[in-house]
Amino acid sequence: MAILAGLGIAGMIAGSSRVAALVRHAQAGADPATALKTVPGLPSDTARIVWAIDPPGHGRMMEPATRRALTSAYGRAWGLLDGAASGAGKAGLDTVLSGPALGFARAAADARRPAGTLRRSLTHRLTLRFYSADGSIVSLEDTADILRGSLRGDRSLEEVSERYDVLLVLHDGAWHLRSLVRRSVGPRLR
Repeated sequence: MAILAGLGIAGMIAGSSRVAALVRHAQAGADPATALKTVPGLPSDTARIVWAIDPPGHGRMMEPATRRALTSAYGRAWGLLDGAASGAGKAGLDTVLSGPALGFARAAADARRPAGTLRRSLTHRLTLRFYSADGSIVSLEDTADILRGSLRGDRSLEEVSERYDVLLVLHDGAWHLRSLVRRSVGPRLR
């Protein structure tokens, strides 16, 4: 009987040490290095991004932290789009672009263009059109001032205003530009 009692106590001690190890593991949480994505800030040469006052009655109000994260992601996306259209390649496109916007950017990067082609965003004026109840989808209208042309030969550069319908989605904790549809091109608005 004493042997059985001793085995029972030994089993309880071994079981409690396993439970204690499980509790320690559960309290440790995820490794921040693998669970959290650090998103770099805007580079100093990024286009200026200005938000219009949100229209009344559009639904959920956007939080300031969300607006900052969207501004940062949108600025990085346009920096990469401008680079792809100017011949800088595809590096980094998938960090802030997805879906049709990523396909468009990759095609722009692969397109043959004369050396010295320039496309540079100057200003983006954003108007919120939709912000989903769960905070994972945003629709915007962007009126963008763009400098485009050639830095070779006659160095013909022009400033144009392009209007876009934009869709951004929150994916794995980071905003991605999913759709960018150009609606119009005209002379730059002053």
